[in-house]
Amino acid sequence: MEQWDVVIIGGGAAGLVAAGAAGRAGAKVLVLEKTHRVGRKVAITGKGRCNVTTARPLDQVFDAYPSGGDFLRNAFARFFSGDIIDILERRNVQCATERGRRVFPQSGQATDVVNALYRYARVDGAAVRTKARVLTLEAHPAGFLVSLDQDVILARRVVIATGGKSYPKTGSTGDGYRLAQRFGHTLTAPRPALVPLTIQPLPAPVDVQLHNVGVALFDGGKKIASGLGEAHLRQNWLGGAIPLDFSRDIMDRASPSISLDFKPALDQAKLDARLRRDLEADGKRPLAHVLSGLLPRVAIPLFVAALQLDPEQRCAEVGKKTRRALGAKLKDFRLTITGTRGFDEALVTAGGVKLKEIDPRTMQSRLAPGLFLCGEVLDVDGVTGGFNLQAAFSTGFVAGRAAAGKS
Repeated sequence: MEQWDVVIIGGGAAGLVAAGAAGRAGAKVLVLEKTHRVGRKVAITGKGRCNVTTARPLDQVFDAYPSGGDFLRNAFARFFSGDIIDILERRNVQCATERGRRVFPQSGQATDVVNALYRYARVDGAAVRTKARVLTLEAHPAGFLVSLDQDVILARRVVIATGGKSYPKTGSTGDGYRLAQRFGHTLTAPRPALVPLTIQPLPAPVDVQLHNVGVALFDGGKKIASGLGEAHLRQNWLGGAIPLDFSRDIMDRASPSISLDFKPALDQAKLDARLRRDLEADGKRPLAHVLSGLLPRVAIPLFVAALQLDPEQRCAEVGKKTRRALGAKLKDFRLTITGTRGFDEALVTAGGVKLKEIDPRTMQSRLAPGLFLCGEVLDVDGVTGGFNLQAAFSTGFVAGRAAAGKS
């Protein structure tokens, strides 16, 4: 029977950093990845560019985690953004900070990050085995028995780094939850987060990327949250950074809706004054001319359909009622939320193994000594901006070191 000091189940962001940390601490390490290659989810993050981490100072990051912020304090104190950047740049992946303090590889290639993490995991001799799905995990007097399709491995300690349930095509299908539950762990119900929202179909086809748009989440008539930034509007769904950040709370709302403010820099009175001025500037021109100065071209048919406008109507013929209706719609284009696009398109999983069952200093299970959990399998999730990958890297580092017997 094969014997290893540390077996890491999962070859994603958390698992590869855990392997590198454990190997450098002197352990004999094996990474088991059930798909045909490691880092598949990392390779598609940030639309293939990989928002590795955040450049925010440490004391300004904890509020970016709707769940798990306090739990991460110890891990972040030991391994944070500068540490993962150092790992990458030592392996010739230079990093750059972009708008919103988001850190990306300068190459714009997420695969460069994956390759660097793989080299970090392997440099001190950690073995990586792909197409190795773990079927069962059982306690043994010498540690744990890890059963594969045609093999059984004896591990002194085990790190579960399998991810959550988001993007299951990359291998994240909830295996870690099943393994953890065998040892008595309980779950906060997993649900998709950072996922596009489904909406009641709009009155006209649209596919538009909106920049500097106001986005507000309502439950009935009560505003729950708001932000300013990007949104991607299509006929039956809404994506973009701010809607994604709102998505984890949608299922908890009785009647959620999203309001889009196409002119967030203008209040209603100033917008009305601008509309009146634009309409009066050349009364012979069609209304479509004014609309083109207010909206992205591809969004004009949406407003025309929603307000039943005649884009060929002369500006001089547009009355006060129509002008004010247009202004109101520009400030509050209301979308009825019907749900989300599910785990298949979720960037992360909210929920997971309950944090009270995990020691935040080591990531060791409080229920099963020698068992460690890290990354997305835990009930930790952050907003967009590199926070989720950083949580995976940091908890993976702490778990790997502790599993190898180092604090």
